[in-house]
Amino acid sequence: MNKLVVVEDIKLNDDHTLIEFKDNVKVDIKDVVKLIDYMEESKDITFNLNNDSKLFLERLWILNKSANLVINMHKNSDLELRLVVINEGVNTINLRVNMLEDLGKAKIYVRIINKNKDSNINFICDGNIEAKTIDNNLLEDLKGLILDNDTIKISPNMQVATNEVMANHLVTVGSFNLEELFYLESKGLSRNRAKELLVDSFLKNILGEHLKKYINGGDYI
Repeated sequence: MNKLVVVEDIKLNDDHTLIEFKDNVKVDIKDVVKLIDYMEESKDITFNLNNDSKLFLERLWILNKSANLVINMHKNSDLELRLVVINEGVNTINLRVNMLEDLGKAKIYVRIINKNKDSNINFICDGNIEAKTIDNNLLEDLKGLILDNDTIKISPNMQVATNEVMANHLVTVGSFNLEELFYLESKGLSRNRAKELLVDSFLKNILGEHLKKYINGGDYI
């Protein structure tokens, strides 16, 4: 089930509705759209941001098979993507952001964990900025937290064919911070409870209130 929690600029009788994304669906974005969803299925989706449009996409994604997410940006479009991935199994996500015209702004925040030690994920993030475009701005902030000798691979690929651009990426993959664990244990918490709190913090950090309620770090420790 896909839960669309908030949709701005569309009049609804309630602040919750249900949508079903078909596989390989293409979604056109016009004006300003805010999507917040909890996805328990893995489907290929393409978003096309028209001229002067803005998409805020916040997703908690329970990944059970490999999938592609493509976002095409046209002139003066604005993207903010906040993506939390909880992976189960051996899967690959291909995220591709194509900045096709001028004056685009894209901020991408991704947090990844595996559901168990037998899972591993390959997260490929391609940022493509076309030649002869100007004043595009691309930021990628991609982080993975290893819980139990599982495997997280993050590949940030920036394909920039112009000098008139600002493009930066930050990538970190690691296990628990020992100093943070020691501090929490010094306050009387068990090692497992300390890890649960750190998982909660890691995943919830980029999410709004609508999706935080679905996160329970104890489910993964």
